[in-house]
Amino acid sequence: MVHNLTNTNADGLLVARICHDLKNCLSVITFLKEDIADGTVDIQTGLSNLLESIDKLSLRLSFFQNLAVDGAHIGNLYEMLQQMCKGSNVKLIFDINTRNDEQNCDEQNVVCGILYLVVVDSLRSGKVQTIIVEEDANMESVSISLFNTKADDLPQEINDIAEMEEVQANVVNALALYVRRIMKRHGYHANIFEVNNCNELEESGVKIILKKLS
Repeated sequence: MVHNLTNTNADGLLVARICHDLKNCLSVITFLKEDIADGTVDIQTGLSNLLESIDKLSLRLSFFQNLAVDGAHIGNLYEMLQQMCKGSNVKLIFDINTRNDEQNCDEQNVVCGILYLVVVDSLRSGKVQTIIVEEDANMESVSISLFNTKADDLPQEINDIAEMEEVQANVVNALALYVRRIMKRHGYHANIFEVNNCNELEESGVKIILKKLS
Protein backbone atom coordinates (compact mmCIF):
# COMPACT_ATOMS: atom_id res chain seq x y z
CA MET A 1 0.00 0.00 0.00
CA VAL A 2 1.21 3.51 -0.82
CA HIS A 3 0.75 6.35 1.67
CA ASN A 4 1.01 10.12 1.33
CA LEU A 5 3.93 11.68 3.20
CA THR A 6 1.51 13.60 5.41
CA ASN A 7 -0.10 10.36 6.56
CA THR A 8 0.67 9.55 10.19
CA ASN A 9 1.80 6.11 9.03
CA ALA A 10 4.84 7.69 7.34
CA ASP A 11 6.80 7.33 10.58
CA GLY A 12 5.82 3.68 10.74
CA LEU A 13 7.14 3.20 7.21
CA LEU A 14 10.39 4.86 8.26
CA VAL A 15 10.78 2.43 11.16
CA ALA A 16 10.11 -0.47 8.77
CA ARG A 17 12.80 0.79 6.37
CA ILE A 18 15.39 1.19 9.11
CA CYS A 19 14.57 -2.25 10.50
CA HIS A 20 15.01 -3.68 7.00
CA ASP A 21 18.51 -2.17 6.71
CA LEU A 22 19.50 -3.43 10.15
CA LYS A 23 18.00 -6.86 9.48
CA ASN A 24 20.25 -7.25 6.44
CA CYS A 25 23.29 -6.81 8.70
CA LEU A 26 21.81 -9.15 11.29
CA SER A 27 21.17 -11.84 8.65
CA VAL A 28 24.88 -11.94 7.82
CA ILE A 29 25.66 -12.42 11.52
CA THR A 30 23.12 -15.26 11.74
CA PHE A 31 24.61 -17.07 8.72
CA LEU A 32 28.14 -16.71 10.09
CA LYS A 33 27.04 -18.07 13.48
CA GLU A 34 25.47 -21.09 11.79
CA ASP A 35 28.59 -21.70 9.67
CA ILE A 36 30.78 -21.64 12.78
CA ALA A 37 28.41 -23.98 14.65
CA ASP A 38 28.29 -26.38 11.69
CA GLY A 39 32.06 -26.36 11.27
CA THR A 40 31.76 -25.33 7.62
CA VAL A 41 34.17 -22.44 8.12
CA ASP A 42 37.51 -22.10 9.86
CA ILE A 43 36.78 -20.99 13.43
CA GLN A 44 39.34 -18.18 13.49
CA THR A 45 38.18 -16.82 10.15
CA GLY A 46 34.53 -17.26 11.09
CA LEU A 47 34.95 -15.43 14.41
CA SER A 48 36.85 -12.62 12.71
CA ASN A 49 34.09 -12.21 10.13
CA LEU A 50 31.45 -12.43 12.86
CA LEU A 51 33.04 -9.63 14.89
CA GLU A 52 33.40 -7.51 11.78
CA SER A 53 29.71 -7.98 10.97
CA ILE A 54 28.71 -7.10 14.53
CA ASP A 55 30.73 -3.90 14.25
CA LYS A 56 28.93 -3.04 10.99
CA LEU A 57 25.54 -3.61 12.60
CA SER A 58 26.50 -1.43 15.58
CA LEU A 59 27.72 1.27 13.18
CA ARG A 60 24.43 1.31 11.24
CA LEU A 61 22.46 1.46 14.49
CA SER A 62 24.55 4.38 15.78
CA PHE A 63 24.11 6.18 12.47
CA PHE A 64 20.31 5.98 12.63
CA GLN A 65 20.29 6.97 16.30
CA ASN A 66 22.23 10.14 15.50
CA LEU A 67 20.34 10.93 12.30
CA ALA A 68 17.12 11.04 14.33
CA VAL A 69 18.54 13.66 16.73
CA ASP A 70 17.59 17.28 16.03
CA GLY A 71 20.53 18.82 17.86
CA ALA A 72 23.95 17.82 19.15
CA HIS A 73 24.99 14.30 18.12
CA ILE A 74 26.49 11.59 20.27
CA GLY A 75 28.71 10.56 17.35
CA ASN A 76 29.95 12.04 14.10
CA LEU A 77 27.90 10.97 11.08
CA TYR A 78 30.68 11.84 8.62
CA GLU A 79 33.09 9.50 10.38
CA MET A 80 30.47 6.74 10.57
CA LEU A 81 29.91 6.90 6.81
CA GLN A 82 33.63 6.65 6.15
CA GLN A 83 33.76 3.61 8.43
CA MET A 84 30.92 2.02 6.43
CA CYS A 85 33.03 2.45 3.27
CA LYS A 86 36.21 1.05 4.83
CA GLY A 87 37.51 -1.99 2.98
CA SER A 88 35.03 -1.54 0.10
CA ASN A 89 35.18 -0.15 -3.44
CA VAL A 90 33.55 3.09 -2.28
CA LYS A 91 35.88 6.00 -1.55
CA LEU A 92 34.29 8.86 0.40
CA ILE A 93 36.23 12.15 0.57
CA PHE A 94 35.17 15.22 2.56
CA ASP A 95 36.34 18.74 1.76
CA ILE A 96 33.94 20.43 4.17
CA ASN A 97 33.79 21.24 7.85
CA THR A 98 33.00 17.90 9.49
CA ARG A 99 33.16 19.10 13.06
CA ASN A 100 30.59 17.63 15.41
CA ASP A 101 29.07 20.62 17.19
CA GLU A 102 25.50 21.75 17.66
CA GLN A 103 25.78 24.55 15.09
CA ASN A 104 26.78 22.09 12.39
CA CYS A 105 24.27 19.33 13.18
CA ASP A 106 21.49 20.47 10.83
CA GLU A 107 23.80 20.38 7.82
CA GLN A 108 25.35 17.13 9.02
CA ASN A 109 21.94 15.44 9.14
CA VAL A 110 21.01 16.65 5.65
CA VAL A 111 24.31 15.85 3.95
CA CYS A 112 24.81 12.49 5.66
CA GLY A 113 21.19 11.44 5.17
CA ILE A 114 21.64 11.78 1.41
CA LEU A 115 25.12 10.26 1.49
CA TYR A 116 23.85 7.20 3.35
CA LEU A 117 21.43 6.42 0.52
CA VAL A 118 24.16 6.88 -2.09
CA VAL A 119 26.76 4.88 -0.15
CA VAL A 120 24.45 1.96 0.65
CA ASP A 121 23.37 1.73 -3.00
CA SER A 122 27.04 1.66 -4.11
CA LEU A 123 27.99 -0.93 -1.48
CA ARG A 124 25.14 -3.22 -2.54
CA SER A 125 26.05 -2.99 -6.22
CA GLY A 126 29.77 -3.48 -5.58
CA LYS A 127 30.51 -0.67 -8.01
CA VAL A 128 33.83 1.15 -7.74
CA GLN A 129 32.76 4.63 -6.71
CA THR A 130 34.45 7.86 -5.64
CA ILE A 131 32.30 10.38 -3.81
CA ILE A 132 33.62 13.86 -3.02
CA VAL A 133 31.73 16.24 -0.74
CA GLU A 134 32.70 19.91 -1.04
CA GLU A 135 31.54 23.24 0.31
CA ASP A 136 31.63 26.35 -1.90
CA ALA A 137 33.90 29.27 -1.00
CA ASN A 138 31.03 31.28 0.49
CA MET A 139 29.74 28.27 2.47
CA GLU A 140 26.33 28.72 0.82
CA SER A 141 26.03 25.27 -0.72
CA VAL A 142 27.41 21.73 -0.48
CA SER A 143 28.03 19.56 -3.54
CA ILE A 144 28.14 15.77 -3.59
CA SER A 145 30.04 14.58 -6.70
CA LEU A 146 29.75 11.01 -7.95
CA PHE A 147 32.18 10.14 -10.71
CA ASN A 148 31.55 7.88 -13.70
CA THR A 149 27.84 7.97 -12.90
CA LYS A 150 24.71 9.12 -14.72
CA ALA A 151 21.61 10.65 -13.18
CA ASP A 152 19.64 7.56 -14.21
CA ASP A 153 22.04 5.43 -12.12
CA LEU A 154 21.08 7.19 -8.89
CA PRO A 155 18.70 5.36 -6.55
CA GLN A 156 15.12 6.61 -6.91
CA GLU A 157 15.20 7.80 -3.29
CA ILE A 158 17.67 10.54 -4.25
CA ASN A 159 15.34 11.75 -6.98
CA ASP A 160 12.49 11.74 -4.46
CA ILE A 161 14.53 14.01 -2.19
CA ALA A 162 15.14 16.52 -4.99
CA GLU A 163 11.57 16.35 -6.36
CA MET A 164 9.71 19.67 -6.07
CA GLU A 165 6.25 18.09 -5.97
CA GLU A 166 4.73 16.01 -3.18
CA VAL A 167 6.03 12.43 -3.15
CA GLN A 168 4.05 9.43 -1.97
CA ALA A 169 5.69 7.45 0.81
CA ASN A 170 6.37 3.73 0.80
CA VAL A 171 8.73 1.44 2.68
CA VAL A 172 11.48 1.85 0.07
CA ASN A 173 11.62 5.66 0.06
CA ALA A 174 10.58 6.33 3.68
CA LEU A 175 14.14 7.12 4.78
CA ALA A 176 14.61 9.48 1.83
CA LEU A 177 11.40 11.31 2.67
CA TYR A 178 12.50 11.59 6.29
CA VAL A 179 15.67 13.31 5.05
CA ARG A 180 13.49 15.53 2.87
CA ARG A 181 11.48 16.52 5.96
CA ILE A 182 14.72 17.47 7.74
CA MET A 183 15.69 19.57 4.72
CA LYS A 184 12.35 21.33 4.65
CA ARG A 185 12.47 22.00 8.40
CA HIS A 186 15.86 23.70 8.10
CA GLY A 187 15.35 25.38 4.72
CA TYR A 188 17.45 23.17 2.41
CA HIS A 189 16.79 22.25 -1.20
CA ALA A 190 18.56 19.71 -3.44
CA ASN A 191 19.22 19.81 -7.19
CA ILE A 192 20.73 17.08 -9.35
CA PHE A 193 22.98 17.91 -12.29
CA GLU A 194 24.64 15.66 -14.84
CA VAL A 195 28.06 17.10 -15.73
CA ASN A 196 30.87 16.27 -18.14
CA ASN A 197 33.70 17.36 -15.89
CA CYS A 198 33.45 16.89 -12.13
CA ASN A 199 36.01 18.61 -9.93
CA GLU A 200 38.33 19.25 -12.93
CA LEU A 201 38.82 15.52 -13.51
CA GLU A 202 38.47 13.88 -16.91
CA GLU A 203 35.42 11.96 -15.81
CA SER A 204 31.73 12.52 -16.29
CA GLY A 205 29.47 12.29 -13.29
CA VAL A 206 26.61 13.62 -11.25
CA LYS A 207 26.48 16.45 -8.76
CA ILE A 208 23.89 16.77 -6.02
CA ILE A 209 23.86 20.40 -4.91
CA LEU A 210 22.48 21.20 -1.46
CA LYS A 211 21.66 24.83 -0.82
CA LYS A 212 20.18 26.47 2.23
CA LEU A 213 17.51 28.92 1.15
CA SER A 214 17.52 32.35 2.77
